[in-house]
Amino acid sequence: MIALSADPEGGLPWYIPEDLRRFRAMTMGHPIIMGRVTFDEFTAPLPGRLSIVVTRNMNYRADRAVVAHTIEGAIAYALAHDDEEIFIGGGEIIYREVLDRCDRLHLTLIHADFHGNAPFPDYSQFRKVVEKTTHNNGTYQYDFVTLEE
Repeated sequence: MIALSADPEGGLPWYIPEDLRRFRAMTMGHPIIMGRVTFDEFTAPLPGRLSIVVTRNMNYRADRAVVAHTIEGAIAYALAHDDEEIFIGGGEIIYREVLDRCDRLHLTLIHADFHGNAPFPDYSQFRKVVEKTTHNNGTYQYDFVTLEE
């Protein structure tokens, strides 16, 4: 799932309810690894999923979430709880650090221009299109795409 943050205060510069439902359905019951800034954008940990927050701040605490201080630690913790699927929920630094370890990408490609401060890293190594559906919700045209290497 791609998330670009165009707002310095955080958050997504678009609102697509179908995208949120898709994210929820895919990630339900699985661990989600995310950076602290991304986690702090939520009002609470995502229900039904193990939230693992990666931060370099050794004093950071998160209610109802696991805090890890390295990507390796976060992945090891996630694998101990789910050996089938682990999801990466962003942000930009986390995506950059783990993209080469991923075997599948679930993307929402929105056909609009957004000026953001957190671009998704190059994912051109993922060439096999497993699934692609095109949508138009009256505000945005977008594609749900699943890619593998």
